Amino acid sequence: LCAFDATNAPTTVAPTLVTNVGAPTTVAPTPNVPAPNPYFLVQSSHPLPTTCFTTSSGACITDGPGNHDNNESCTFTVLRTTSVYSPTFDTENGYDLLTIGARVFSGTAGPNGYIVFAGENITWSSDFSITNNGFTICAGTGAPTRSPTSGAPTAAAAPGAYFHVSYASPSSNACTVTPSGTCVTDGFGEYGNDEMCVIDVLRSTSLVPVQWNVEADFDNLTVNGLNYSGNNAPGGVQVTAGSSMQWASDGSVTMAGFT
Repeated sequence: LCAFDATNAPTTVAPTLVTNVGAPTTVAPTPNVPAPNPYFLVQSSHPLPTTCFTTSSGACITDGPGNHDNNESCTFTVLRTTSVYSPTFDTENGYDLLTIGARVFSGTAGPNGYIVFAGENITWSSDFSITNNGFTICAGTGAPTRSPTSGAPTAAAAPGAYFHVSYASPSSNACTVTPSGTCVTDGFGEYGNDEMCVIDVLRSTSLVPVQWNVEADFDNLTVNGLNYSGNNAPGGVQVTAGSSMQWASDGSVTMAGFT
């Protein structure tokens, strides 16, 4: 992905495998009013606006008291980077799923000590049979299994750069910025499994995909809280200075990636 600069716009490399470019259609938020300084916000809730909600002044998310229902689907947005823990987590293993980035949680193994990033989405979905006690996920401290500050060190940002990789795992080569600081990429060749990167936006700009070949639904670049994968690249999407983008790949299938 590159910053659009009319005086230095990329013209020599044509975008590859990019269709349906643009920001995806968003779901109208449910009538959940955010509390002061909340960690989470409900963006969508099905079949009812109250199927999923926040508790403890926005510090926790839950599918509600008692067993969850069949065919539920909810999306939460993380408003503040934090570690999370699971006071309650009991879903049908392999079928009723809580997803954070490329990581899927089900059964009784909730995201304890897991780091979630501001702007990232958490999704919940249940299938058509078997209901369990469900989940409550809260912001809190713990030994993180995913850290925004640990991992391989990254290079300092170039003067005048648009982007800076502030976190890259499992190595510093998982994501890199071009020497000019104008473009960011998952690296040379195909990306690896279980990659995770945080890309800080240093200057407001719109995104220009020069290369885009990402496994649909499972490997995602998150921009402004929306996930992009498959043939849906974030072309023309506006990003503002001080925000961040997140890249995450799952445990199987690798492709050419993005620039």
